[in-house]
Amino acid sequence: MLPDITAAGALQRISGVTMQRTSNSGEAQYAIIRGMDKRYNYTLVNGIKIPSPDNKNRYVPMDIFPSELLARIEVIKALTPDMEGDAIGGAMNLVLKDAPEKLLVKATVSMGIINC
Repeated sequence: MLPDITAAGALQRISGVTMQRTSNSGEAQYAIIRGMDKRYNYTLVNGIKIPSPDNKNRYVPMDIFPSELLARIEVIKALTPDMEGDAIGGAMNLVLKDAPEKLLVKATVSMGIINC
């Protein structure tokens, strides 16, 4: 299991995908497939195209998806006939995990010590 917190962290490990980082924290945010600008990609969740949460841009930030919800990430780096015309750069399909059949409680705890 990889230590990625968000889907953006997992995407930066995929060949042919680079991540644009935020200016204030330096965390990965937008995916760039095959070196094309982020506006040429589109994002799917379980095969369904999703709109951007930002009303000024059409690309979706990948840091809004927790990696705990993902079963896998499929990156399509070539435009195929079944895709929409706005996927010139490529597409990312975030396949979510199935809901558990019974109650599942999971916790993550971390701790640090500062030595002065």
